[in-house]
Amino acid sequence: MKKAIRVCLMWTCLSMFIAGIIVHVPDVFGAGLPIGDNYLDPNNAVADADTATLTFGEIDPMSVKPGQTYLLSVPNDFIVNGRGSVEIETLIDGIDGQAICFNDVDFTPHADYDVYYVTFTLDGNIDALVVNFMMDPQFFLSVIDPYEGYMLEEGDAYDGFEVYQGESTDSEGPTFENLGTVTSYYDAPITIQEIQDSLVANDEIDGNVSTSITHTGGNYTNTPTELGPYWLSFEATDSAGNVTECIVSVEVVDVLPPVFSEKTELTVVFPNVLTEADIVSQFSASDNYDGDISNQIGITDDGYTANAGVVGDYNVKLAVSDSNNNVATKTIVIYVVDQQAPLLSGPTEITTGYTQVLDVLGIKNQLNVSDNYDSLTLSDITLKEDTYTTNESMIGIYTVIFEAIDSSGNMTVHEIAVEVADLIGPEIYVDDAMIQTYVDRVLTLEDFADILLSAGELEAGMAYDINIAYDSYTDHATTPGTYHLHLDFVDENETIISKKLEIIVKGETYEGSFVGTPRQHQESLFVSYGAWFIGGGLTLLLIGSNLWWHFKKK
Repeated sequence: MKKAIRVCLMWTCLSMFIAGIIVHVPDVFGAGLPIGDNYLDPNNAVADADTATLTFGEIDPMSVKPGQTYLLSVPNDFIVNGRGSVEIETLIDGIDGQAICFNDVDFTPHADYDVYYVTFTLDGNIDALVVNFMMDPQFFLSVIDPYEGYMLEEGDAYDGFEVYQGESTDSEGPTFENLGTVTSYYDAPITIQEIQDSLVANDEIDGNVSTSITHTGGNYTNTPTELGPYWLSFEATDSAGNVTECIVSVEVVDVLPPVFSEKTELTVVFPNVLTEADIVSQFSASDNYDGDISNQIGITDDGYTANAGVVGDYNVKLAVSDSNNNVATKTIVIYVVDQQAPLLSGPTEITTGYTQVLDVLGIKNQLNVSDNYDSLTLSDITLKEDTYTTNESMIGIYTVIFEAIDSSGNMTVHEIAVEVADLIGPEIYVDDAMIQTYVDRVLTLEDFADILLSAGELEAGMAYDINIAYDSYTDHATTPGTYHLHLDFVDENETIISKKLEIIVKGETYEGSFVGTPRQHQESLFVSYGAWFIGGGLTLLLIGSNLWWHFKKK
């Protein structure tokens, strides 16, 4: 039975039935907030011996302040001997809410007073309570005055028991809290509803009555067009019909700084120089209130002007202010760049003989280089391409390309066509063979080898490998002219015999060919008078031998 007494849910059910002996019947019922601290009115209480319960607010629920923290205190014997527990029924606009229950173990003994207490905070929408004190039946019957020592008060500090002093008379209207000037931003103005929702109104009796606040007038609109002060009026009403009005000041301000255009850099090509006016004219700025204020842009930090003639990157800080002294700044970068390539000049065509080998450095020394920004010399010229050096003895046209790059990476190339030609006259072959042929008689390598064998330049019976070092004849064999053929004959002993041949192609038809040297354009003395030389030699030999024999005999 004692365990059942401490079960809150069971007592909730039992309290719905009023039966048995009524110890005290109130003659005056009170439902409003108390004048003093204690909310528990004995005249609004019922004691039920059958259920051993003491209920405050059973007939007329007690008004409370939503969201308020309360302290509930009971006599020491209620916990110690009565094994008491408490069920608090909550109401929201007259409708039952969730019950709040405390068992005896939830109470704390007070250090200075002979009471136990417990604290709780109401939800923000609970506006009335019914408090049921439940205890052991034997203890209940032994109590002389069941209402003595029970107290419900605001806050969380107990400072002694106070009897109920009656219901207060509500003659004061609500009061507004935290009133002050509301700041509204021109670009994003606060609405009247937002201002109303931010207001707080409290009533001494009803507690928080902010939901009763209404907008009643003023010159502020949700879309103000001008900066400056405005006002609004609001009213709050309590349950007794008391009305309080408040005036809210609204100041419409512009706090947004201007906005620069997205451009963040400028490029200046050397040797051009920008003035301050040139720089700011390339940027724009707008303000949410003043509109286009590009003409207000100025320079506050200039790292460019003093270095306008030097290639590099320089920071410049721009600033602009609107009519409400909102300032915006922007740092830009000015790039001073050299975009002009060096000037590279010199010959574009060079002709040389295949035996007159040119040094590429010598070709380079014929060039001149200059730049609009850098001081360049021949050492700044580099060889980019060279098809001549590996073909310096081969007749043809070859390319030599030089380049010059300045400190900004600008590059210029200069291309030279080197023609390797046959510039050697016949006299250069005084010790070499000359071969004459005709346009309709094309000579092969075997023909040249046979001619050299016949002339005794090559050894008969020896096997040779033939390498062509230079040949201007083959491609022109049917064209009258003088051509050259350089052959290397490699014998079985790896000995190399080099022969440079001058070949004269005649326009006439074939009548044969001859071999000789440039000094043998006419028949040699031996060829013309060989028979005489042989006959005379034999005669002299015969005469000499007879003379020798004659003198020897003597």
